[in-house]
Amino acid sequence: MSLMPRLVFLSLLFAAAAAPAQVYVPEDLQGWQQWVLKDKEYRDCPFYFDRGAQRRNDFLCAWPGRLRLAVTASDAEFTQQWTVYAEEQWLALPGSVDYWPDGVTVNDHAVDVIARDNVPSIRVGPGDYNIAGRFDWDERPGILRLPPASGLVTLTVDGRRVERPEMNRNGIFLGERKRDARVVDSIRSEVHRLVADDVPTRLVTRLEIDVSGSVREELFGPILPGGFVPLHLQSELPARLEADGNLRLQVRPGRWTIYLSARGPDVLNSITRQDAGTNLPDPEIWSYQSNDRLRVTAAEGLPPVD
Repeated sequence: MSLMPRLVFLSLLFAAAAAPAQVYVPEDLQGWQQWVLKDKEYRDCPFYFDRGAQRRNDFLCAWPGRLRLAVTASDAEFTQQWTVYAEEQWLALPGSVDYWPDGVTVNDHAVDVIARDNVPSIRVGPGDYNIAGRFDWDERPGILRLPPASGLVTLTVDGRRVERPEMNRNGIFLGERKRDARVVDSIRSEVHRLVADDVPTRLVTRLEIDVSGSVREELFGPILPGGFVPLHLQSELPARLEADGNLRLQVRPGRWTIYLSARGPDVLNSITRQDAGTNLPDPEIWSYQSNDRLRVTAAEGLPPVD
């Protein structure tokens, strides 16, 4: 294993989309489950690992899919997929007080749109939803506000797809800057891993990706060696770890760094690296941090890199 840049442990955020764990409940207490869990349906949602999974805000109960927006000089139409895991949830829609969505439907049924903190919103229960609506305007706005949670956006302006929509915290720019050449979708990734001898063995994975082309959703992985359990995830991009071990990212052009911290099943004497997965490089750089207070060890079996 080789030396690698020092990793700084940060306060990492991780939302795991996994089924609720099966918890053993003694027979004498099973009749109390419904009472104990009253108004706590959010515990069936994926949760942020670094928040303790104790309070309502520690859980993520609504996950947005791709937002499709078709814009003309006089109007616009949008559709978006949403998944709600538990409880009724408020879902923010595109638009604002100045540009209010009209004719909004959920799974082809008309719904009322409510101003919640001046943001057009609807309230739905658990399930999968296709939300659609439209805008009418006398003059096309330069920027349209979008829900902050929407990372994947497909924009069409006057029948022409904008390959690289420009977005910031205020919304999406309803046009496209002129560019010299068409940029194709591509991803280049680098992986650095730090193995720390501890009880249990710890593994920190640093994934760097260079993204070009359109805004889209990509899978990476399986991201961890077999047997390791994810603990913390840090990502500027919307991220979700799937049950099959793949990391799902809503990517956009740029250079991004993702940190994933995990633990092994025990104090390990060896780690078997699996074959390179989807969008992951074949060569990886591994480093080893020994722990003389635990035992005397040395890394073997891999070619060194200076």
